[in-house]
Parts: sequence; structure tokens; C-alpha cells
Amino acid sequence: MYRGQVAEISNREDLELLYQLIDDDTAEPIDLTGATIVARISDQSNCTIIDASLTDGKITLVEDTTMRIFIPVDEVGSLCPGTYIVGVTVENADTTKQLIAGTLAVVNGIVS
Repeated sequence: MYRGQVAEISNREDLELLYQLIDDDTAEPIDLTGATIVARISDQSNCTIIDASLTDGKITLVEDTTMRIFIPVDEVGSLCPGTYIVGVTVENADTTKQLIAGTLAVVNGIVS
């Protein structure tokens, strides 16, 4: 599991994150085909602001072993400058893992 700051972005840009999961035992990439992947951005009170999943298309598999989380600027623009909580879980082969439990720093982009 990754813990820490995921990224620092402006609220005037798209958020794009790419992750490849690696098996700790074999050091091989994990096939995510058929997995359920969910990401959430919440405020400090743990109120959800943005959800993303494979179902809504905000998360896609760019390869069988690599996921892309893409939140467009029209949604990122709703984030006021500050620090947000980010979580990502992956359910694959009847096992659920917390991939990320971290933060996202958002600054005021000023220019649209």
C-alpha cells in the first residue's frame, strides 16, 4: 500500500495517475483484467467529493497490469485549494487490497 502525498496539482488541470501493481512475493506485475477498482477523493471530514471507478470510465486499464485514474478538469475545478484524502482499493480474484491511503495537495490554479 502506498501512503503519503499522491500528487500536488492545480485546480485548473486534469488529474492523471498511472499505477502498476506488483506482486510482493514474485515481483511480477499483477493482471488487473476483471478487477474492481475504486478511487475516492474526500475532504478532511471524510465527505466524498469525487468518486472514480472502472464502471464510470474515470479508471481505465492502459495495459492488463497498469491502471490509469483520470479526473477531468471540470471535476478537479470543484476542489478548493487544500489537502484532500485519497483512497484506492482493488478487488481482484476475491481479494481486496488498499492500494493507496494518502493525500492530494490542491493549489489555486489562478488561470483557467
